[in-house]
Amino acid sequence: QEPHVFRPAAIQLARNASLAAAQALGMGQLYRSLQDELRQRLRAEQDLAERERILEALVEVQTRMLGGSGGTDVYPAVLKILGELTHADRLYVFINSTGYEDGLYTSLTAEWTAPGIRREIDNPALQNMTYSGMLQRVYEHLSNGQIYTALVSDLPEEERKSYSSQGIRSFLVLPLNSGGVFRGLIGFDDIYRERVWSAGEISLLQVAAAAISMAQERFDAIDALRQSEERFRAVVETATDVIFQIDLSGRFIFLNPSWERVIGVPVS
Repeated sequence: QEPHVFRPAAIQLARNASLAAAQALGMGQLYRSLQDELRQRLRAEQDLAERERILEALVEVQTRMLGGSGGTDVYPAVLKILGELTHADRLYVFINSTGYEDGLYTSLTAEWTAPGIRREIDNPALQNMTYSGMLQRVYEHLSNGQIYTALVSDLPEEERKSYSSQGIRSFLVLPLNSGGVFRGLIGFDDIYRERVWSAGEISLLQVAAAAISMAQERFDAIDALRQSEERFRAVVETATDVIFQIDLSGRFIFLNPSWERVIGVPVS
């Protein structure tokens, strides 16, 4: 059989078709490459916008905490900011105290919940709790400066039952430390979903926890000073001896009630 001889026009047609196919393949690869680059840029812009949103929220948290005069004044607003920022279902702050035989106790001090989530702030069972039972593992992590986060489905059976009874599916708990001492905790509960917190999210929330810790230390100092002043005033006002204070010019600037009883001259 005689070999087939292609005419020049057929050869040119084949060349043109091959070139067109190669160009189409190249354009397809270029299009996919541009699409990938566009998605990466869009993701980077979204990540940047999210980070800026988080940083703005953290600045507001620090401003509110450092500007407040006490936890009861600022915690509701601060927890609301963090709750809406993280999309958690429940946020809470527990503050530690020492009690009988210097035992460590912790009490629910503040709480924020998303719409439809039951509040626990008035639950007396969450006051003066010891770090035992389901809180033992929390204490082991937080007292060593570590976070504690878990999916409830991964916990041992006893803990899983305890958390599940509260409807919790996952959680993140961070320590509140002051002067190297474990003073309390801030927690984030998820009720409607399981969540694995990223390292970046945890790092940013640790910044918020540090701001809360510093502010709580200041609140404690203010409260201690107030209590000291009240005790001093009680001692001075009930003392049977005359107690007075004068300035450098010799002018009386304070007289306790015993002045009038002993001297016979009204304090006024």
